[in-house]
Amino acid sequence: GACREESNDGNNRGCSRGYYLVKTETCAKCSENCEHCKEANSESCLGCIESAPYFHKVHPSVSTGSCHLKSGDDYPCQPGSYLSITDDHLCLLCDSTCTRCTSPGPRDCLACESSSPFLHKSSDEETSGTCYEADNGIQSCQSGFQLTDSTNKICRQCNSTCQTCSGTSNEDCLSCTQSLPVFHERSQIPTSNTSKGFCSGPYSQTRDCQMGYFKDIDSVCKSCDDTCET
Repeated sequence: GACREESNDGNNRGCSRGYYLVKTETCAKCSENCEHCKEANSESCLGCIESAPYFHKVHPSVSTGSCHLKSGDDYPCQPGSYLSITDDHLCLLCDSTCTRCTSPGPRDCLACESSSPFLHKSSDEETSGTCYEADNGIQSCQSGFQLTDSTNKICRQCNSTCQTCSGTSNEDCLSCTQSLPVFHERSQIPTSNTSKGFCSGPYSQTRDCQMGYFKDIDSVCKSCDDTCET
């Protein structure tokens, strides 16, 4: 091969930029996006060239990684990685369920892998959440969440009293949790045969429904006439 001027850069250990030391006085070429490297493969970069400046590592403590172009205007890292808050060109690995995230935890996903496609958020204001696969094989959210965006598979948390719901209020329950199993119907959902209401425990040892409600043949508590207490 050609002779090259020796570099004083510690990462190259005597080799020119873009090369690494194989053995004494013998340098081999790094992968094309590496400015420095440990070995020839693309995952062994120690630093990046200017045209591929985003350094992707599996963990901050690991010295090697791969170098990439900016992925997109709003998200520079490759899918499955996030931009470090301490280095604006360092991308670190998301949780395995995320394609985009804000940090490495499973609750920090911005978008989900196809195997766990449903992003569950605690509220509409939250940008990140947890990715889950379909609940019991059905294309729906986990228990306690409502599907609010079927296209992007976004699930929002129900009120804590509801197992399934149509909104965030305690009167938006569609079904109840085991701890508050008595369903009280409040209204019908437009364009649907489904009713929504609130959940409670039994009113007493001999009565399930709250005052002002009666139990129908389907074990649903429904409102009495306004003139009736029970």
